[in-house]
Amino acid sequence: MTSVEVPKGRSNCCLPCRDRHIKCITISNEDSCVNCISHSFTCIKDSIQFRHGDNPSVAPARGTGKRQQEFDQGQVWVKPAKNLHWIDDTQELRTTYGHEDDAWTASTRPDAENLRQRLAAEVSSAGRDRPATSHAVISPLPQSTLQSPATSSRASAGPAEVREYSSRGGLRSSEWTRSPPNSDTKPSSIASSYLIIGPNTDSSSFSRWSLQSAQEAYLMQHYVQVIGKFMDVLDPDRHFTFVLPYRAASCPTLQQAIFALSARHLSRIGDFDPYVSDGYSRKVLDAISPMVRESNAINDVDLLCATVVLRLLEELDVSLTGYDNERQLKGVQLLMNAQMSAAIANGGLHQAAICIALHQEVTAALMAQRPTAPFLDLDSAFDRSFAPADDRTWAFRIILHCMDILAFCYGNDTQDKVQSQGEWNRHMEYAKKWDALQPTHFKPMYEEKPPPDSPFPLIYFHRPIQIMSAMHLHVCLILLVSHDPSLQTGYPSAGGGIHNLRRAAQALKEVDERVRYHVRAICGIALCNMHLASAMIMSTAIVKLCGEHFIGEGLQREQDSILEMLELHENKHGWPTQLVQNYLKSIWGCNGAKR
Repeated sequence: MTSVEVPKGRSNCCLPCRDRHIKCITISNEDSCVNCISHSFTCIKDSIQFRHGDNPSVAPARGTGKRQQEFDQGQVWVKPAKNLHWIDDTQELRTTYGHEDDAWTASTRPDAENLRQRLAAEVSSAGRDRPATSHAVISPLPQSTLQSPATSSRASAGPAEVREYSSRGGLRSSEWTRSPPNSDTKPSSIASSYLIIGPNTDSSSFSRWSLQSAQEAYLMQHYVQVIGKFMDVLDPDRHFTFVLPYRAASCPTLQQAIFALSARHLSRIGDFDPYVSDGYSRKVLDAISPMVRESNAINDVDLLCATVVLRLLEELDVSLTGYDNERQLKGVQLLMNAQMSAAIANGGLHQAAICIALHQEVTAALMAQRPTAPFLDLDSAFDRSFAPADDRTWAFRIILHCMDILAFCYGNDTQDKVQSQGEWNRHMEYAKKWDALQPTHFKPMYEEKPPPDSPFPLIYFHRPIQIMSAMHLHVCLILLVSHDPSLQTGYPSAGGGIHNLRRAAQALKEVDERVRYHVRAICGIALCNMHLASAMIMSTAIVKLCGEHFIGEGLQREQDSILEMLELHENKHGWPTQLVQNYLKSIWGCNGAKR
């Protein structure tokens, strides 16, 4: 077989090679080029031509007799600029651009190697400590039960795909094919491929989704239709719903992470086989473990996205482990510190992954009553002012402020009373100012006092991002009210008498009332916007945090309503709330009717 390179000057490069910016090498007596044969692609020849001969400014006299169009003698021609860049800016091509991370490599950060080593350790420990779905040891799954992970690599992949070196010098793997940070291509963009499919052409050979079975299609569909809403609650453009699945088509490990999450969620809300998720999870961890040892893995956006997806899976697995070990969360924290500035600069999916990870960190900190992890470049990456901005900027102003308050409430207590009171005053002033200056459309569409059959008010919002912003504002106020340094003056001293005891009791009563007011508002928002799982998740974290404020006579109705809300949340969204229910029942004792 003789290989013949296409001569210069001929535009005969096939579409698959052109999309991947690689040399198209033809073979004598063959219809397909070498690359398409080795990768089992359909080789489609491209014939794009630029007819400069029709432009008199290029060939004023020579080509006039051969022109296909006729123009007036007085035709005015626009003079082109000296430097032109011809761009075929189709959706298909944009999804194949290489990484633009030259300005953000591991060498630009002095602690990149340390972060990489810590990430490798976290991934390794996650693989060892991850529980099975049941307490018994799970044997290898039969092929009929779990087909997709074993066949997730593209069929008939040749050596070029197994070890392909990128133009940036990084090693690519068939199990981890990197794609660009800004591949914000929606799945609908592949519709253009159907225009060149003939009636006798197998359409599956054109699909870029690389799905191998109906089960994989079902899992991907469930992610897009249901789970994506978990992730994109603070992203108006919904990158993790529209962009991530299409990106995962060229990254099998990211795709398997999506399958693992979808399978686990389906097993939580229905009778889907829970072992399927375990199989995908093992495949993902096995693929990630060698990747995190690469020098440039710490800056890989696909690795960040996969870890964010696995973190949500880890939260769903709390019902199996009995606690949140935060293994994947630690990996997310390491990747965020390495990629924060680059993600904000790149925007798109990269920025969306950072924002989701921040939201996950806040939720975990509330559940554990701890400060959030320290993140680099937060102040430079996000606008913390009150200047006019888009919805996401306004939302993250209050979310980042919530992180500051968590650090104030649960961080190391090294400040004296005067310093603590001053910082508390600054936090309260910021929260009140955000509430006063937030966009008018962030306010509820409708509010009403609690109906007779519920202790929670009716509060409806227009969009998810407004719901979560309002909830975080209430969380900020709950934390500040319950950690007010001035309350210390209301507690009795060692030699205090009955007067101090009464002052302390009155102070605690006022705190309980104020906290319960905000908790009722959060529960009302969650129940009025029950379709939004993230709102129910936030309400779960808050009732666990504030359960002790609902101890006392006359609060049994509210206790029962909170437990009913948690049960509804678990049944509807599959979110594990049983541990929270058990905790609340234990501290409420005989005051809780539901046991």
